[in-house]
Amino acid sequence: MLVNPIATDNANTRLRNFRRPGKQLFDGGSSATRIIFIDSDMVWRTEDMEKLLHTDLDIVCGAYFPESGEQTCILGKDGIFIDYSQIQEKQEIFEIMGAGMGFVSVKPEVLEKIGFPWFNTLYLEDESGGTQFIGEDSFFFFRAEQEGYKIHCDPTIILGHEKKKVIGAHA
Repeated sequence: MLVNPIATDNANTRLRNFRRPGKQLFDGGSSATRIIFIDSDMVWRTEDMEKLLHTDLDIVCGAYFPESGEQTCILGKDGIFIDYSQIQEKQEIFEIMGAGMGFVSVKPEVLEKIGFPWFNTLYLEDESGGTQFIGEDSFFFFRAEQEGYKIHCDPTIILGHEKKKVIGAHA
C-alpha cells in the first residue's frame, strides 16, 4: 500500500494543485454530465460509448490489454493487474483500484474535487519505506481514491488496443 507523497527536487513529481480557489471546470461554461477520456489507439464500438455515457457511477472504465497482451489494464483491489480470464465471464460492474485511462468516463465533479492537474507523476513512500513511481494514469486514480471516489470497471466493455497490431477485442 502506498502511503506518503515524497517531495523531490523534480518539479514533475510533486503533488501540486495549480487551480485558483473557486475556479470551476471549464470556467462554469459546460453542462456536461460526463467527461470521456479515450486514447487515440483504442478500438471501440458505439455500444461501448453508450455504456460509458449512461452510467451513473463516478468513474467507470472499459478493459483493454497493454502492449504485452497478457493482462488487462485493470488493477484489482488487491493491487494486481487482472487477467482477461478473470473478467470474461463477469457481466456486472465491479470495483477496482485503477486502470489505464484509455477508455474512461468521469463525472465532472470528480475532476473538480481532484483539482488540476488531473494527471501528473509522483513518487510515493510505501509501507516498508521504499519508493514507488506513480505515472499519470495511476496518479489520477490515486487522487480520486484520496478524495473518496470509487473506481469501477464494466467487464462488458472489452476494447481493442492498437499497437504494432490490434491487441484484444475488435481485432
